[in-house]
Amino acid sequence: MNSLLAIALLFTIPQGTPAADDDPGVAEEIDALKKAVKSKDDSAAVGAIDKLTQKAKGAGPKDRTKIASGIGSCFDAVRVPSEGQSKNEVFRLYIGAAASLGTMKEDGVKPLLAAIDNRKFRHEIELRSHLIAEAGKTKSPAAIKPLLDLLDDKDYPIISASAAALANFHDGKEPDRKKIVEQIVKHLESVQGAADQNAPDNEGRRKYDAVAPSFMETLAKVTGEEIRQTQGWVKWWNDNKKRKW
Repeated sequence: MNSLLAIALLFTIPQGTPAADDDPGVAEEIDALKKAVKSKDDSAAVGAIDKLTQKAKGAGPKDRTKIASGIGSCFDAVRVPSEGQSKNEVFRLYIGAAASLGTMKEDGVKPLLAAIDNRKFRHEIELRSHLIAEAGKTKSPAAIKPLLDLLDDKDYPIISASAAALANFHDGKEPDRKKIVEQIVKHLESVQGAADQNAPDNEGRRKYDAVAPSFMETLAKVTGEEIRQTQGWVKWWNDNKKRKW
């Protein structure tokens, strides 16, 4: 009986055994991706991204880094819409890459943040908003400060996307949650103040109407509270910032 148990244990794979690294299939798929991108065959490129996304799920740390870097290189490709072309179609390489990286947690966040700051995307508000959303989905603490910094962006959709992305950290560490709530409450109070000083058709009111809903939705998700007024959030934060929650 003891010998049978020993044999069984010999062939048992321990829980938490590290995934294998240096899978030759990873290098092959990255090469296929780069060839498709270079030839502007974005259908094939998106297919290669899908395969790499699946490989990343069971990959070791070295291969995950390689995969994220390979997919992140898609943002270096130049895709410029012509007049009358759908941007979603022209940018599907970027959109596919972002969706993949959003599933890769710490490995995916670096190339996503780099893409958000890429100068060639500066005026592509819808694309940048998509990149921001995927950065939030990584739930990487490394994304928190860059997303908070984007609350100062000049474009209201970017502000809203950044606030919404921060809602992904509702189950994060307490210091991170408190940092998010503190900054969003501060921005909410500021836009409320600007709105109150202007007539309803002025810029302060337009900004408030554009960004306040995403601010309040994220505050509700991160705190678990249902508060509908700016001053209510200011009071809640002042009453709870030193408590554990």
